[in-house]
Amino acid sequence: MVAEIFRKLNIFVFDSDTESKTIMNTSSYIKERITSKFGDDVYENGILNRRKLSEIIFYQTDAVEYVNALVHPAVIVAFEERISQIQSPYAIIESAILFESEAYKQAHKVICVTTPEKIRIERVMKRDGVSYEQVKARLNNQMREKDKIKRSDFIINNHNLPLIPQVLAIHKLIMEQCL
Repeated sequence: MVAEIFRKLNIFVFDSDTESKTIMNTSSYIKERITSKFGDDVYENGILNRRKLSEIIFYQTDAVEYVNALVHPAVIVAFEERISQIQSPYAIIESAILFESEAYKQAHKVICVTTPEKIRIERVMKRDGVSYEQVKARLNNQMREKDKIKRSDFIINNHNLPLIPQVLAIHKLIMEQCL
């Protein structure tokens, strides 16, 4: 929702999750590495079965690290390619694992969108059609929210405050810095 508000302000938003899905389905190098590590059945007709791969990797720390080490550098390269072509006064990298992937190094400022964990879990369960345990396994492979907040320049409360005024305030500050 926050990214969509920035898009309405004509700000380029790079969706890291969507890009990683594309890369995992189109990069022969990455596909070969994933199938050699996890088996041919993680791809069906050349398309990654994300649910099957998730069942494997979110319960094995080394497996998550393996996939991340393959995909994150490719996502950063894709971002750098796109950023060189945009007409937006600034760009946003949308990523649940901005710090873990080291994509934050591409950023001048970091915005953290925060919501209580219980609500985040409910939203992901509904959005992705996954169980509580699957969402918790994902969260366990991410930096704790309080640590993300400490490392961020701006905080957006996506629980009990209206989003648009928060986004507009941040947009105004960033635009002032761009001028």
